[in-house]
Amino acid sequence: MNQIKLCGDIEAMPTLSHTNHNREFYSFPLAVQRLSGTYDTIRVIAPSTLCSALSVPATIILTGELRSYNDREAEHNRLKISAWAQEITVCRAPHENTVHLTGSLCKPAIYRRTPFGREIADMMLCVEREYVTGGIHRCDYIPCIAWGSVARLCASLPAHSVIELEGRMQSRNYIKVIDGRAEERTAYEVSIATAQVLSVAED
Repeated sequence: MNQIKLCGDIEAMPTLSHTNHNREFYSFPLAVQRLSGTYDTIRVIAPSTLCSALSVPATIILTGELRSYNDREAEHNRLKISAWAQEITVCRAPHENTVHLTGSLCKPAIYRRTPFGREIADMMLCVEREYVTGGIHRCDYIPCIAWGSVARLCASLPAHSVIELEGRMQSRNYIKVIDGRAEERTAYEVSIATAQVLSVAED
C-alpha cells in the first residue's frame, strides 16, 4: 500500500521536472498546515495534464503516492521524496495530510531519546510499487520517524519485518556540515501516528 492525500496551498507555479516516455511531468511546492499552525512544504510531481488549470494562489486536494529517487546530479548523492499526483482538484477545504504505507524495514530502526526524554525511532521503509516497469519490480524508499510507544514497537523489529502505518508527510530544516561548510537543507519524512506489524522477519 502506498497512498497519500494532501490538501494545501500551491506556493509557486508548476515547472518542468522531467520527460518520460514522451510525457511531461511538472513539479511545484505545496504548503500544508499542521494542527499546530506550522507548515510542511511538500514537493509535488504531476503529469502536465493535471497542471494545465493550476494557478497561484490556489488550494488543491491531491491524491497519489509517495515516490523516492536518488539525485545523482547533486554534488552529493541525495534521496529525494515527492508526492506523485494521480488526481488534483482545486477546492476550498481544510488542509489535510494523510499517508498510508505498507513496507519492509531496510534495517533495524535507530532508537534514541531526546534531551527531554521523548522516545524516537528513525527508520527507512522499502515500499514496493504495485506494477512492474520493464520487467523490474521497483521500490520506493521512504524515511519514517515514530514517537513513544510506536517508536518502541518499531525499534523492537529486525530488518525486513513488514509494517503497515498511517501518518503524515512532513518537512524540516536542518544544518549539515560538508567539507567544513554549513549548508541548510530540508529533510522529508513520514511522521508515524499508528503502526501495525504484519510480519516479523527471522534474525
